[in-house]
Amino acid sequence: MKNTIKLSAILVLVIISFSVLATGVLYAGFDPVPKQYQRHPVSQDDFGRPNIAVEEETTTSGDKPNLAQELESEIVPPLKTVSNLVNQPAYISRIMENDIDASMIASWNVTEIKGKTVRVAPVIVADKGFELNLDELTVKFEGEGTLEAGIVYNYKDDFQQAIEKNIFTGFRRVASDKANRFYNRYKGAKYAWIVLSAQGKIKLTGLKHSCNIVKGGQYGHIPREYRFEHGSLLYRIMYPKNYDPSKKYPLVISVHGSGGVGSDNSKNMEMTILARYLYISYYDDPEFECFSIVPQIPDDKSIPAPYYPNGSKGVYSRTYHPAISLSTVNATGWYTKATLSLVHEMLNSPELSIDPSRVYYSGFSYGGKACWEFLKADPDLFAGAICCAGWPIGMPYKAPNEVQFERLKSEVTGYKKVPVYITAGEKDGMRLGSKVVYDEIIRQGGKSIYKEIKNADHVQSSTKTWSDKGIVEWLFDQKKTFDNN
Repeated sequence: MKNTIKLSAILVLVIISFSVLATGVLYAGFDPVPKQYQRHPVSQDDFGRPNIAVEEETTTSGDKPNLAQELESEIVPPLKTVSNLVNQPAYISRIMENDIDASMIASWNVTEIKGKTVRVAPVIVADKGFELNLDELTVKFEGEGTLEAGIVYNYKDDFQQAIEKNIFTGFRRVASDKANRFYNRYKGAKYAWIVLSAQGKIKLTGLKHSCNIVKGGQYGHIPREYRFEHGSLLYRIMYPKNYDPSKKYPLVISVHGSGGVGSDNSKNMEMTILARYLYISYYDDPEFECFSIVPQIPDDKSIPAPYYPNGSKGVYSRTYHPAISLSTVNATGWYTKATLSLVHEMLNSPELSIDPSRVYYSGFSYGGKACWEFLKADPDLFAGAICCAGWPIGMPYKAPNEVQFERLKSEVTGYKKVPVYITAGEKDGMRLGSKVVYDEIIRQGGKSIYKEIKNADHVQSSTKTWSDKGIVEWLFDQKKTFDNN
C-alpha cells in the first residue's frame, strides 16, 4: 500500500513538472514591449519604472496600503526559450501616479528624526517579492520658510529600526512644485515612508509621489538563469529604462568580488559593482540607458563536470577564499564560457535590441581579475572594459613574479587593442598588479588608462570609480569597429 502511495505521489509530481515546462514553452515568441505597455498617459517612464503613491483614501498612519496589489499586472514575458537560454521570472511593471492633498498630509504622524520635527506618511508596502526604490517627490507648499524631504526604507515594517540603521536618504531641501529624486543605497527594500520637515511659516498644499517597484528586483535587476553544459549560470538583468526595440542599446556586464560568490543569485548584487550604480545613479540619464547583466560566479561545488570535479581546474588556493579556487574565472573555465555563451545568445536574440559594437565589461576585485580572463577568452567581443581593484595574474595583492610576468606579456598581446580603464586605490595592494598590466599594455602599443585613487582602500576604490561619471562616460563612449580585428 505504501509503495502504491509513493508511486502515485511521484506520478503527480511528474505531471505537475511537465505542466510547468509546457507553460514555459508557451512564452516562445513574443513582443518584448506589449502594446498596452508602450505608453501610459500618466507618465513618460515606459520600462522598469512603475510609480507608486499613497492611495487617497489613506487617512491614518495605521493604514498600510499594499500598493503592489493595486497594480493591474502587465507582464513582459521572459526571453524566448532558444537553445539553452532559460529566463525567469516575468518582469512586472506598471506606471502609477497619485496626488496627495493637504488634508491627508495633515493626518500623518508627527515625530522627531535627528533633531527635526517631521511628518511621517503611512507606510508604502510592496507586495511579497517586490523591491521599492527610486522615489520621486514633488511637494507643493506656500508661505515663508524652508521644507526638507526624504524617504526612509526598510526590508521589514519597522520605521524606528530603519532610522536606527540609517536606511534613510537623509533630508534634502526642496522647492515647491519641483520634482526630486531619492534612492535607497541598499537593495531589497520592501517598505518606505515619506518624511517632511517644515521650518518657518510653511503651508503644505499637496504632494505627488512615485517610485520604482520591481518584482524580484535587487537594484532594479531581476533574477534569471542560463543553462550551459550541464550547469546553471545564475544572473540578473535590467532592461533600459525607456526600452524601444527599434533602437540599439549597449550591454554592460558587471562581475562582483569574491564576497558575491555563491548560488543564490543575490550576493552577486554587491554594492561594489557598476550594475548598482547604473540603477541608483545613472538610471534617469538617457546617456546610460543599457541592458545590464550580473552573472554570479559559482562556488566550486556548483561547477559541473568535466570542469569540476572530474576535470582540470588549475591550482586551488584556500588562502584566498574558502569557497573558490582562482581558476573558477579562468579564460577556459566554466563560468567564463557560460557567461560568454549567454552574451552571444543575447546578441543574437531577436527579442533583444543590443548593439554588438557596444558590449562592455566591468568588474571589481575578483571581478577585476576576471576582466583579463574575459578579454583573453573573447577579445573581439568587447568595445571596452573597466577593471576596478583587480589583478591580471598570480595572486591578489601582489605584483606578478618573473615567470608570471613573462606569461602576462604573451597574454597582453591578445587583448591589448581593447580599451581598458584600470583603477586602483592608493591604499589597496591590488594596485601592484594593476599598474604592471597597464604598463605592459602601453609598452605593446595598446589602449589603456590607469588611475590610482588617492586615499582609497580596496572597497573605497569601487565607490570612487563607479560614482565618477567621467569614468562611466568613458566606457559608454567606446565603440567597437569590425574592420581592425
